[in-house]
Amino acid sequence: MKGQLWSGAKIRYVRGKYAHIRRDLQRKKRIDLIRRIGSKEGRITNQILHTIAKEVVEYAKQFLKPIIVMERLKNIRENMNGSAKLNRRLHAWSFRKIQTYIEYKANLEGIPVVYVNPKNSSKTCHRCGHVARKVEGREFRCPKCGLVYNRDLNSAINLARPSH
Repeated sequence: MKGQLWSGAKIRYVRGKYAHIRRDLQRKKRIDLIRRIGSKEGRITNQILHTIAKEVVEYAKQFLKPIIVMERLKNIRENMNGSAKLNRRLHAWSFRKIQTYIEYKANLEGIPVVYVNPKNSSKTCHRCGHVARKVEGREFRCPKCGLVYNRDLNSAINLARPSH
């Protein structure tokens, strides 16, 4: 199976850039400028999210009976524990916002959107169904059938299956 990945690298870059600018402005006690650049950062990230959402819906439209399946991400932030720097990056994810944009644009095109439980979706081999104990890195390696696949695409294929 083939799939399409959309990168959040642009958003990570924008958020990192503005975090550095904010830090420097806070040291100079320029609160007025911090507010101004905060709204600019938001506009830039929203534009990127809208573009990605549009591309997702356009990708789905190529199929005979398109349907968009997304993970139900309730309480995801509570499970994030790491260093202060890692937490700042993880909590800056706009996953719910992009889900809202995708759902909105899919509804305009008449494409149904379904939310499913993501449990074990990234640890289950989409070829043989084996559930791996541990998955590390960006590649999924099935210990049973030997499949080596992108971890996110493997998870997406599992989520798209009707049994999920």
